[in-house]
Amino acid sequence: MHKVYVALLDGHLEAAHGRIEAPLGRDPRRRQRMAVVPGGREAITEYRLLASFAGGDYSLVEAEPKTGAPTRSASTLPRSAIRW
Repeated sequence: MHKVYVALLDGHLEAAHGRIEAPLGRDPRRRQRMAVVPGGREAITEYRLLASFAGGDYSLVEAEPKTGAPTRSASTLPRSAIRW
């Protein structure tokens, strides 16, 4: 199955496209969420910047998980950039 997600990020991405490789597991503070954690399962997500808004304060991206469970893959986007 091929899945692609669209996400609105709070922040500016330097690169127009890229690949994020990070270990994912349960967020120790909010167990219902997944987060980048030491010792987590390796996950790879490729992203592409679609648009920037408000002078670069927000970024619209397309994210495509390459490994790991799709429900965890959004967690590989920069934590400071994800707006849930």
